[in-house]
Amino acid sequence: MPKMDWGIGTGTVENFDRDSVYKPYAGPTPPSGVVYIWKLKTLKLVHASTGGFPQLRAGLELIPRTAEEKRYAGFYRSTYSPVSNNTAFRFVPLLDALGVTEREFIKGVSYEKDGSITAMGRWKWSKDIVLQAQLKADEDQHGNPRVVINDGWFGVPSPDDEYWDGEEEEDDEEYEDDDDGEDAF
Repeated sequence: MPKMDWGIGTGTVENFDRDSVYKPYAGPTPPSGVVYIWKLKTLKLVHASTGGFPQLRAGLELIPRTAEEKRYAGFYRSTYSPVSNNTAFRFVPLLDALGVTEREFIKGVSYEKDGSITAMGRWKWSKDIVLQAQLKADEDQHGNPRVVINDGWFGVPSPDDEYWDGEEEEDDEEYEDDDDGEDAF
């Protein structure tokens, strides 16, 4: 029986920095139907396999906005949006949220060998890109429940959206005391 030669050197596996890779999320699953703020972790072009359509794949990590959402920090989901004339409802909302025009998307996508998109016209990849996206309830191929990103619902966070920074909120409201020591309301 033949043996596979992977073409890697001794120590490649044993000396690999395992702390440098993505850690699986082990926390609770956020409720579906809610719009959350997400950090864009990856954006890739995946070429079509035989008979299929090319895909835009976006990897998103939830950014908590409140103490309650803090429980979901690190929750990660990917989108798999096929690109064709009939599937515009799946990828155009993402392009809109990124500010990418039709011309930029059709003629101006630059990407690395691994498919990582570096630019779409004026839009350039950055580690600081945040989006709004909605989770929706779904089922996997075996009928098991799961939550996925609703490909048809992306948005741009409002400048008023606040992200959870890990510190407890304090009541900044101060009350003035009048001369008799009682609070003035």
